[in-house]
Amino acid sequence: MANNHLRFVFQASPSSHRNGPTVENRRRRRRRRRRRRRRRRRRRRRRRRRRRRRRRRRRRRRRRRRRRRRRRRRRRRRRRRTTTTTTTTTTITTTTTTTKTTTTTTTTTTTTTTTTTTTTTTTTTTTTTGNSRESFKKSTQTDPLMTWSPVFSTNTMFQFGFKTTLTDLDE
Repeated sequence: MANNHLRFVFQASPSSHRNGPTVENRRRRRRRRRRRRRRRRRRRRRRRRRRRRRRRRRRRRRRRRRRRRRRRRRRRRRRRRTTTTTTTTTTITTTTTTTKTTTTTTTTTTTTTTTTTTTTTTTTTTTTTGNSRESFKKSTQTDPLMTWSPVFSTNTMFQFGFKTTLTDLDE
């Protein structure tokens, strides 16, 4: 374990005394995994936002440049008004710009597939609950009938009014 150097620095919590080191280590691992997942999600979100902002800015700049160029061309053509065939070529240039925008949308779909890996890691937490000794300890602590009573020095079944003899308990 990586926590060996911290053993004497920190006082053990009452839950660790009850559960033992294995349960506590599991909890710590779970917490670390959760923190890592949160950090990764935050980083991914930030990256996506930055990429989206950059793409939007680039698109806006491109659109502005195209508009300015079109306006300049139109003004020049209006001044000349000699060649009418050049107007058809400008429409072709607008269609080529749309293909660039479609390539940017495909990158966003690849990022969504990475989120599926986080769901598969959650299945490992369900397997850790199958420790029979730990579960038995917890059940005996919570159940009042199983606890030892100082009054009768026997099980608290007598305290709760169960009329049983010691021979019945042995069987």
